[in-house]
Amino acid sequence: MYLKRLKSIRIEAGLKQEDVALILNLKRTTYTSFELGRDTIPLDKLLAFAKYFNCSIDYLFEFTEKRNYNKSRYDIDISIISKRLKESRIESQYSQENIANILNTNHSVWSRYEHGKYLIKTSFLYAYAKELLLSADYLLGLIDKPKYLK
Repeated sequence: MYLKRLKSIRIEAGLKQEDVALILNLKRTTYTSFELGRDTIPLDKLLAFAKYFNCSIDYLFEFTEKRNYNKSRYDIDISIISKRLKESRIESQYSQENIANILNTNHSVWSRYEHGKYLIKTSFLYAYAKELLLSADYLLGLIDKPKYLK
């Protein structure tokens, strides 16, 4: 998963990869692999990046050109995430099995996300939000009202 806005935001801020790695408490080589798309940035690190640079996850995912939302938060609550994942899946008339197939995983993995046992992986969040045309920030509970993608 390649998030080219990581690099553009860093450069815009006049920071080096080493600087961002320190902010995120990572090795520079680890951060570099995220910027180059060799590895997917874990959701907790992506949230820390978004908070530091005051931008939305939707902006980082290139779901919107708007850098941030009014009244957005950066702290997550896994119970809100699990509830929104389940509600949005049901509202969109997908089964857990359908979603698991779309994400190329198995039913039990998706079920764990919906039951709040695990925090959803960044790549799964991206694919799920894109499939349902629904804001990742909303799914994460960072904004209160659903935003639908075009």
